Amino acid sequence: MRNLDHACARLLDGYRAVAAGDMSALPGFNPALTLEAVGFRDWEGHGLGVLIAPWFMNLILLPGPDDDWTGIDPREGFGFFYGLRFPL
Repeated sequence: MRNLDHACARLLDGYRAVAAGDMSALPGFNPALTLEAVGFRDWEGHGLGVLIAPWFMNLILLPGPDDDWTGIDPREGFGFFYGLRFPL
């Protein structure tokens, strides 16, 4: 099992930069919440967990050590969509 602390710290750093912008102007912004990476663990070679922000809560999939996601340009948006099947 790999340590996901570094990956979660990088994820939070990126969203802190977003939060420093105009996110507080969103109607759903809840100032009682802080950015938090919750329950991240290895799942099928990736990091999987929940990102809580004052404006949303999302399930996040992080690249695993063998993944090459260099072709994904973050300037094109905050990610991409890919269908996955989770166990029931």
